Amino acid sequence: MSAGTLPVFLKSALWSYDLADLDLDRNKKLIITQIINHGDPKQLEWMNDTYSDDEIKAVVANPSRGMWWRDKLRWWLGKFEIMIDPLRFEVAIREVGLRPVSLWSEFWKRIDREKNEIARRYS
Repeated sequence: MSAGTLPVFLKSALWSYDLADLDLDRNKKLIITQIINHGDPKQLEWMNDTYSDDEIKAVVANPSRGMWWRDKLRWWLGKFEIMIDPLRFEVAIREVGLRPVSLWSEFWKRIDREKNEIARRYS
């Protein structure tokens, strides 16, 4: 396997992606997220051999919106002893049904407050 090439056995965790188009470094967050959520033991072992604990921890600490199964994210947060904002956790969870509008509303209000705080800090 050449540098940056993904092995074929990862296809079941990355079923909706063309493995030839994915780059180990550039698509690290997607690859780690998909393997954690959908991978088998062999794929998880490959992930642990390919990426450092710090790289995996960074992905878990900053979960992508709507990409995570609740039990998987909770387990990996516990493994690395990471605490994230409960709202950020809920937004990261993949839900089959619709989410309450109030959750999205609160999320965007919080984002606006954080942006305003950063702007105040640097102005």
